[in-house]
Amino acid sequence: MINYYVVLEIANFSDEAIIKTAYRLLSKKYHPDVNKDPFAHDYFLKINEAYDFLMNANKRLLLNQFLKSIEDAQKVDTNQARNTQSSVAPNIHAFYCDRNSFTLNDTICLTWHVSNCKHVSINILGDVVNQGYQYYKINSFLEELKIVLTIIGVDDQIYTSEIVLKYYNENPAKKEFHKMLLKNPSTKEIHFKKEKFFHSHSRISRLTFINRFVLLTLILALSVFLFTKATYPHLLFIIICSLLLTIWVQIIKRLHDVERFRNKFWALLIPFYNIYVVIKLFRIESENTVNEYGVYPRQEKKRFFNWLIDHVKKIIEKLSIFEKMSIGLYILILLVNGYKMFKNFPEYNVTLTNNHIESHRATTNSSAQKEYFLEFNNAFWIEVTEYEFDDIIYKRKFNDFVMGINKENEVQYVKGINTENKTEKRINSGLSNNANPAIIILSLFFLGQVYTISNLRAPKEIIFAKGYSIFCLLAYLATLYLLIL
Repeated sequence: MINYYVVLEIANFSDEAIIKTAYRLLSKKYHPDVNKDPFAHDYFLKINEAYDFLMNANKRLLLNQFLKSIEDAQKVDTNQARNTQSSVAPNIHAFYCDRNSFTLNDTICLTWHVSNCKHVSINILGDVVNQGYQYYKINSFLEELKIVLTIIGVDDQIYTSEIVLKYYNENPAKKEFHKMLLKNPSTKEIHFKKEKFFHSHSRISRLTFINRFVLLTLILALSVFLFTKATYPHLLFIIICSLLLTIWVQIIKRLHDVERFRNKFWALLIPFYNIYVVIKLFRIESENTVNEYGVYPRQEKKRFFNWLIDHVKKIIEKLSIFEKMSIGLYILILLVNGYKMFKNFPEYNVTLTNNHIESHRATTNSSAQKEYFLEFNNAFWIEVTEYEFDDIIYKRKFNDFVMGINKENEVQYVKGINTENKTEKRINSGLSNNANPAIIILSLFFLGQVYTISNLRAPKEIIFAKGYSIFCLLAYLATLYLLIL
């Protein structure tokens, strides 16, 4: 039983008035807002616990009876020691810890009470008095902690008592992190948390890296193709930079996993040598040990297509109804836009009557940004890409033009025709040619949605993720409505 009178630093058997006075003084002294000592918070909680215990008359009576029995035993022990001329063994009335397991940075509380002895010490605390309690913070990793109470009796013999605490942590990765801290104090805990696609911490296996690299490279290749054809390439440029950064993140995590290149991040900045490094990362298997960048990564066994299908299924299972609806609408928008790119409308012959290049202010490299326009039948101005303008005006690849017009008399596309070699090409139609800003903006919304779904899973973050999905859903609905019209 803990002597709560000692906790409040008052004499045994004190009355309620003394208990209240001591509590007020100590609570002010050790309040966490006032006392910045790392042990102040724990001690403040212990003071409150002692006050609640002692203010309960029944509990205080039990403690008083316990302390009285100890005092009586001490008197008997002292008399016996005197009568037998220091031949009686010491008494250990109490020696215990407030827990039977621990983890790194835990604070344990030791309580002890011995009598009929000359000297008392505890291996982790040093010399101590015969009765008391003390807090001890475990600041290094141990599989088990042995706490030994050593007593020198009045008969000059040495007596010991031992408590063994076992290390315990529900998270195996955290245990490995605590172990690694002994070898490398600069190890960061974030590397031992769950690996996330867009984060550079932790490690990934060889096949996981290959699958992700192939997926990101395919998306990057498509983005670069659209970029070269786009009239408004700025948003596509942002997407390309984001994809390159994501590929870089995957390479960093793979470097963490390979001992040969683990700390050679500078190698990625050296032309040609960085290609050699990436090729090696495709071939070298994971190091089957724990290192400062995390535990042994999960070994992917599926190749690209099976891996992709499996991940898509898992993602769909985790999605909420709003997330499923918004992602489905985004895919539908791409399909509708693609359909309109190839759909034929009633076509009418038109004549190219004028052209115009509009220049904006010079950029930092002294080159002006230009926009290219063609006029047909002295009525319809169509914006085209630089490549299309060059093919039509300077290279004269087309000698005839037709214009596709819908029921609302809106121009859907212009088709250039070369009657000599019987070739034709649509000009300024759909996503691949004019990089429709609305579609690109929606693509950025979609990438943001992928990030929120993948990373924002904490209770407070889920509210934002759902709100963002609803916002995307409304934006997709509005865009789909305009496309269908």
